[in-house]
Amino acid sequence: MREILLVGSVNLADAEDVFRTVAGVLGDAVFAVPDGETGYARLAYKQCQLPFFLAHSQLDVVEPDPENEGHYRTPRVPACGIYAHDPKDLYRGKARLRDGVDPADLVFDELGYAGWAIESYALFARLKDEGVIAPGTRFLVDMPTPRCVVRMMLPSDVEKIMPAYTRGLGNEAAKMASSIPHDQLAIQWSTTEPGRYDDMSADERSKTKSEMAALAQFVPDDVPLGYHLCYGDLGHRHVVEPPTLSTPVEIANALFRYAPRHIDWIHMPVPQDRTDEPYFSPLKNLTLPSVTRLNLGLVHEADGLEGARERMRAADKFASDYGISTECGLGRRSPEAIPDILRLHLEIAYS
Repeated sequence: MREILLVGSVNLADAEDVFRTVAGVLGDAVFAVPDGETGYARLAYKQCQLPFFLAHSQLDVVEPDPENEGHYRTPRVPACGIYAHDPKDLYRGKARLRDGVDPADLVFDELGYAGWAIESYALFARLKDEGVIAPGTRFLVDMPTPRCVVRMMLPSDVEKIMPAYTRGLGNEAAKMASSIPHDQLAIQWSTTEPGRYDDMSADERSKTKSEMAALAQFVPDDVPLGYHLCYGDLGHRHVVEPPTLSTPVEIANALFRYAPRHIDWIHMPVPQDRTDEPYFSPLKNLTLPSVTRLNLGLVHEADGLEGARERMRAADKFASDYGISTECGLGRRSPEAIPDILRLHLEIAYS
């Protein structure tokens, strides 16, 4: 049987619905279960951070001024408290440093991820005690890499804000690790930077890989760590379609080389129509450590088991052992479809 990886989001009612549904279908066939990142704020991926920017005393949140393109103004919605905003406001505005704030003094001491994780873990632990969740299953927490989020800032302020926001995310991981038993926890960093990679200069590529590798320092050595290399998801298609796996392989090799601790899994996308060997051929250059599992996102609802088998036949020419997953999370799937997609994982894993 192949390992099954659930990438993160699951569009069900709440964390308990996710835990019960996943456990009921997959049982002990999945090594870690996320809480699904449920609710409008968290399903919006990185946009879940905008309420924290709205409430941050050292930031201003601005939005494009339709009457004066290229200039920005303060949004009409007041920053009156986290989640006190209409859902549409999660998709509005960019942040910048407030006038007079030194970037060295900027602090992100609350970003939500640890609080969500600790709350969900309490439910996870109860369901495990009740026998709903298999004994060996871990609780999976997925977080975006800093640059994915900080790109929501005004371009002029991205580099000023990056160090403080990176420290903030590191603190979120530390809070989780201090509150959740390490033998119950797994953490994954998710990045959409591969989709921008072809447009980056050599220096930008080097910086991106260095930043991603450094994030491993925030996860204790005895907590399994993974990276999800994502090309975005819009209408069940990538925002940028990967031409081959060359970019994910290049990034993964850098992570293996420069991360200050071992990496337990790496996830790479496989578009539905890529059943050709050239797409997978860069895997022959992957310097996969013996402790690291490769997971390929080749599970697609549209063509099911037979489509996955086609993709696997091509992948098998270049990778002898890998786990399976969807390309991205299940946050944009209909709730009614989730059980069937989970069952499809099982069919493929045992095929």
